[in-house]
Amino acid sequence: MTDRFSRSLVFRTGLTFAAIVLLALVSIVASVVVADHMEGDAGAINVAGSLRMQAFRIGLLIDRPGTEVAMAVADFESRLGSAGLAQTVDAAGDAHLAQAWQRLQARWRDDMKPLLSTNPVKRDEYLARVNDFVVDVDNFVRLLQYASEEKIRTLRVVQGLTMFLTLALVFAA
Repeated sequence: MTDRFSRSLVFRTGLTFAAIVLLALVSIVASVVVADHMEGDAGAINVAGSLRMQAFRIGLLIDRPGTEVAMAVADFESRLGSAGLAQTVDAAGDAHLAQAWQRLQARWRDDMKPLLSTNPVKRDEYLARVNDFVVDVDNFVRLLQYASEEKIRTLRVVQGLTMFLTLALVFAA
C-alpha cells in the first residue's frame, strides 16, 4: 500500500508542488533579508559622495569673509559623522570599509580641519591637500558601493539557485 502511494501521480505532484513552494519561500525570504540589509545603502553612498563636493566647496569659500567656511565645515562634519553612514558601515561588517571610514575621519580631524582652524586660514596648504583627501573619499565611496553590490550578488546567487532547483524539480517530476 505504501509503495503504491509513493508511486501515485497525485502524491508525486503534491510533493513537487510542496518543494516548489518551499523554494519560492526561500527566494522570497532571501529577497526580504537582502532588501532589509540594503536599506540606507543608497543614502550612505550619496552622503559619502557629497563629501567630495563639500571638501572642494570649502576650498572655494576660504577667501570669503563671514561664517560661510565655518558653516561648510560644520556641514561636512555632520555628513561625515552622520548616523546613516555609521549604520551602513557597521551593518556591512567589512573591515576594509570600516578602516577606510576611520581613516577618512582621522584624516579630516588631523590633517584638513586644523588648516581651517588657524588665523589666518592656511588656504594654500588646504588647497594643496584637498585633492589627495578627495581620493580617500572616493576610495570610501567605492568601498560602500562594493559592499552594496556584494549584497545584490548574494541575492542573485540565491535566486539563481532556487530557479535552477525549481526547474530541476519540474523536469524530474
